[in-house]
Amino acid sequence: MRFLFILFLFFLAQNYLIAQKTSKDSLEVLLKKDNNSENEKARKLIMMSKSILDNLTERSLLYAQQALLIAEKSNFNIGIGEALIQIAKAYYALEKYQKALEYFVRSAKFSKEKGNRKGEATAIRLIGRTYHNLGNYQQALVQYQESIKLFESIDAKQEIAISLTWIGETYFSAKNYNLAKDNYDQALKMATDLQDQLLIATCQTNIGEWFVSKKLLNTGLEYYKKGEIIFRRMPNNSRELARNLIGKANIYNLTGYSPNEVLVLYLEARKLYENAHYNEGTAVSYIGIGDVYMRIKTYPKAIDHYFKSLQIAKELNSKKIIRDSYQKLALAHEANNNQVFAFQNFKLFKAYHDSLYNESEVFAFSDIQSRLGYDIKDRESKIQKEIIAAKAENEKIENKQRQELERNVRLQFVINIVSVLMLILAGGFLYVIYKSRRDIRLRNEQLRQRNLEIQQQKTELETKSDLLEEKSNQLERTYIKITDSIRYAETIQQSILPPDDKIQQILSDYFIISKPKDVVSGDFYWVAKLDKYKFVAVVDCTGHGVSGGLMTMIGHTLLNEIINQQHIYSPAQILHLLNEGLGNIIERQTENIAIGMEVALCRFQYLEQSVQLVYAGAKRPLWIVEEKKEDKELELIEVIGTSEPIGFAGSREKYYQNQELNLKIGSNIYLASDGYADQANPKKKRIGSTQLKEFLRNSAYLSLKDQKIMLEKKLNDHQQNATQRDDITLMGIKI
Repeated sequence: MRFLFILFLFFLAQNYLIAQKTSKDSLEVLLKKDNNSENEKARKLIMMSKSILDNLTERSLLYAQQALLIAEKSNFNIGIGEALIQIAKAYYALEKYQKALEYFVRSAKFSKEKGNRKGEATAIRLIGRTYHNLGNYQQALVQYQESIKLFESIDAKQEIAISLTWIGETYFSAKNYNLAKDNYDQALKMATDLQDQLLIATCQTNIGEWFVSKKLLNTGLEYYKKGEIIFRRMPNNSRELARNLIGKANIYNLTGYSPNEVLVLYLEARKLYENAHYNEGTAVSYIGIGDVYMRIKTYPKAIDHYFKSLQIAKELNSKKIIRDSYQKLALAHEANNNQVFAFQNFKLFKAYHDSLYNESEVFAFSDIQSRLGYDIKDRESKIQKEIIAAKAENEKIENKQRQELERNVRLQFVINIVSVLMLILAGGFLYVIYKSRRDIRLRNEQLRQRNLEIQQQKTELETKSDLLEEKSNQLERTYIKITDSIRYAETIQQSILPPDDKIQQILSDYFIISKPKDVVSGDFYWVAKLDKYKFVAVVDCTGHGVSGGLMTMIGHTLLNEIINQQHIYSPAQILHLLNEGLGNIIERQTENIAIGMEVALCRFQYLEQSVQLVYAGAKRPLWIVEEKKEDKELELIEVIGTSEPIGFAGSREKYYQNQELNLKIGSNIYLASDGYADQANPKKKRIGSTQLKEFLRNSAYLSLKDQKIMLEKKLNDHQQNATQRDDITLMGIKI
């Protein structure tokens, strides 16, 4: 029955889909049935052409050509002018620039004959834009200047400002940056006087791009942000806002912003381009997203986004973006150690790169306006042939739709017959199932007897399983006892560490990163204040887990006794007594036992204008980050302690030195065990003390709270899923 129900649903779905297809008339058929005037039909065709220009460009071109045919038959001048410019825009969108130029020139000539100076100037400006895209910047500038003269004659200041903006963009593409800036500034001034917010934002975006080309990234970013504020206040400007965001994202990428911040901008730009149905911008956005993933070395995702850009560019036949996508794919595959794909994509990149610079037609249009401007008789017969061909194509589409409708009706009839036959077959199938089930019942009785035998065997296995379970329970209870003991040891260890409120009273601004390798740590930190001195120590004991935890108890007890009870304040003498105390413990144990510590110990005394710091170290250094006197740049100073550790059998006589330093208020100091620098990634590559010191110097301008976050993130990004090698303790203090 379930099978019959599925067949029934399939039957209904097929009928629904055919009915949907049958009831759908094309826009051409609706226009044919329209009883309105020829002029009204031309208007509707032009409106439809404009509405689908970005998504269905070839269909948009066909509508515009039909509109031109109708408008010319009825001498509808407004329709002729709009149809000509719309045909040109469609060819422009299809990157058929020769045809686009031809129709832009026709539009300009037609507008001139009818005394429509604004229409003539607009068409001439679009001719310049086409030359710009072809790389013929000189001819583009000539057309722009001609459009400005016409706009000035009718005092169209807003259009003049737009032309100046396009002139600036052409100079920028030609790398004549000074003239580009001059025209951007003129356009911005006019837009400001006209209070044209959209044009103001566009000019600010262009000027931002100009400053970026001059490596003045911060100034460029300010202009991008100004433009962004205006774009976000205004509706229906998705493409302009998206272009602004991509420029802003590019600056973020160059100035060290986090990958997440850059990615957010590219993703928003892509969404805006998609909503505006501007596929070229969407392709550019995918390249930007891929660049972010390349930056964080997530190569598979980078490859995926570059490939999406390539697919869109191929649909648009945008050779420049195709070329750029192949180049990015080659670099990504190379970084991902896939040399075969890298080489294949590089060859395709080279082919498109050479094609862009070798196509002779790019510069074959420089005299097209003079050839087309007044050769109207030769063109009229050619254009009439195109209109007749367009009409024939339209009739061909209508015939094809009628044939498809008839074919669908026939298909529906066949589907109905097939569905009935399938229902009959389903009935026969159900009978077979019924007979099969009767046979199955007989076999089941035989299987029941077999199951009784198996049940006996199962009982024997269960008895053995119970014995194994009891053993398992014993092991689990033992494990729980051991785990509880370790957790209790952790609690005891945590109790000896100074609480945050006590540390806050002694050190007003600090951070501590403490990550045990096991539950109990072999590292500990110690903070105290006695008389006029403040003491801070970071201690790395031998061993991990419980053994390391016992060592921390010994070290903590000895430090309390030496400083708090004996009132020894010299860091070097404190280390000497700590070594002596640990040596006494070692003497009572088996010879050559590895018991020892590495220590970084500081004593602070606050003076009027500075802080006096006395440091003594046993194999652990002290790092200081402060401004240079000469240029106020941050520098990291490493103060090396004694190369001898605390403890270890056979080396009781050791000497430790005090090192006195006067620190500026606002300086940062760092004490650490070797765990952070020794941590390896899955490829067994360590972070290393050099990289750690460089990171501390570069991030010292941040607050200590933010430094801690950055250090933890760096550790996690490096370690990934690798096992932690050692206990990690890192302490930062602002003077």
